[in-house]
Amino acid sequence: MTNATIQEIEGIDDYWGPAFRSIYEGEGHEAFVQQLDERIKQHDKEIEKLCNFHYQGFIDSIRELLQVRSHAEELHADISNVEANVKETTENLYVKAEELLRARRVELNIAATIEKMELCLPLLTTYSKLKSQVEAKRYYPALKTLEQLEHVLLPRVGPYKWCGQISADIPRLRQAIQDASMADLRDFLENIRKLSPQVGAMALKQTQEMLGRNLASIVKNKKDMAALGVSVKENTGPQCPHELVDFSPLHRCLHIHSVLGAKNDFIQYYRAQRKQQARLVLIPESANLHDSIPGIRNYLNAVLGFFILEEHLLSAGAGLVSKDWLLDMWSMSVTKVASTLRTNTSLITDPTLMLSIKHQITAGSMFQAARDDAEQQICDNLEKKVDEFLDLENYDWLLVEPTGQASAFVTDMLSYLSGVLTSLEQLPERARVAAVRAATNRIARRLRALLLDPAVKQVSSGALDQLNLDVIQCEQFAAGEPVPGLKEGELLEHFASLRQLLDLITGWDWSSYLHDVGIDGGKYALVTPRDAATLLEKLKEAEQKSSVFSVLKKNERDRRKLLDTVLKQLKQLQNQDGS
Repeated sequence: MTNATIQEIEGIDDYWGPAFRSIYEGEGHEAFVQQLDERIKQHDKEIEKLCNFHYQGFIDSIRELLQVRSHAEELHADISNVEANVKETTENLYVKAEELLRARRVELNIAATIEKMELCLPLLTTYSKLKSQVEAKRYYPALKTLEQLEHVLLPRVGPYKWCGQISADIPRLRQAIQDASMADLRDFLENIRKLSPQVGAMALKQTQEMLGRNLASIVKNKKDMAALGVSVKENTGPQCPHELVDFSPLHRCLHIHSVLGAKNDFIQYYRAQRKQQARLVLIPESANLHDSIPGIRNYLNAVLGFFILEEHLLSAGAGLVSKDWLLDMWSMSVTKVASTLRTNTSLITDPTLMLSIKHQITAGSMFQAARDDAEQQICDNLEKKVDEFLDLENYDWLLVEPTGQASAFVTDMLSYLSGVLTSLEQLPERARVAAVRAATNRIARRLRALLLDPAVKQVSSGALDQLNLDVIQCEQFAAGEPVPGLKEGELLEHFASLRQLLDLITGWDWSSYLHDVGIDGGKYALVTPRDAATLLEKLKEAEQKSSVFSVLKKNERDRRKLLDTVLKQLKQLQNQDGS
């Protein structure tokens, strides 16, 4: 039992309580102690034996450790030196790293500053430009600069304090520009009031000179001036009455208020001021108007000059003056002028003075009559000249092949018209527009009449192609808008019926024509069955005469058959419509 107990104690490392309890309960503790001593001695012998066995190795290990100790001390010293060097190096590196970080931070700040300055510099430059424009009274460019500053540059820069100051200054600058433009407008109105009598006097003088002129004398005068090397544009003096007045301040004010969104208010203000000026013009400056011919002359010249200037603004198309407003002003003025003249002439007792005043009064009515007469003379003479060119034409209606270009007489005629219209550039726009309308309408009507002339019995395909080239040349002239003031495509409408007729015949598009005949807005709506049948018969006669053997060819037989069928249908339509 003792050996078993000892083995149990040796096998258990942590809890020996049950083993000791069994020893005390069995009263064998003395034997246990003795057995335990023997076991200890046995283990001592084993330990001693083991130590004897490993003693030499232990001595060798101690010696090796003693040898390693010196190397370890050297290694420790080297490590200490390395550590000191590393520490010194890292401290320097840390210092350099801190300096690098500070330098990098400064660099980034400089780059950010440069970037912001690049954003701010255009703003500051534009703001300086704006101030300079305002000081130089260049208000319209200043408004454009102000818009760029407000809507483009300021939102791009950012919320800086000085940007806020500029933003706060913008409404003040805008109001200053508007006030300055209104001051310019008031100066313009004062100037135009003073110049109205001069404008009227110049208009009456030119009217009297124009009564003895016609288109031939005008063209001759222009050619003589050109031969002498003198240009009308070289004359620095005013050529028209309205050129006595500089309208640029008025147009600048209009542009400024358009940009400010106050165009309608500006127009209403201008009309109100001019209406007030009209009332002042209609009141004679002298109470004794009936005793002074110069007084009546100045009075009528001022009224005439007022409406000449307003009519010029109406034709300029700026929207300042409307036709209805001008007619209302004219109606009011006619009544007032008639009343004033009636009152003052009733006080005249001198017959000579009465005749002189009558001459001054009738001079005003001469202006409108002379202008209308001059315009009609220009139109009549241009139409006569067109007739002269077309009477000289020598169309070969049996032409086999076209020349590939417009006829010489058409080119010469259009060149002449261009020269005449250029020489009329000093006339009002309405006169030039009326002249070119009359000329193009005459050309279109005469060319169409030549094609459908009953005396022309035969027309070949080559002749049609040649006429088509001539019409194209005329259409190019019309599309080029030889004078300003024309509506887009207005002159081309004169050639519309002739163009549709030529396209129908040369394109042989009878299916479309017969399908759309009688329908408004059709492709060939301006071509009547009578005109189509007339031209088709002339074409048929020319083909029959050109070759008697062509009917033997199948395609010619089919074409001839189709032509006869179309002619039959056209005559039926002609009988139905009575056209």
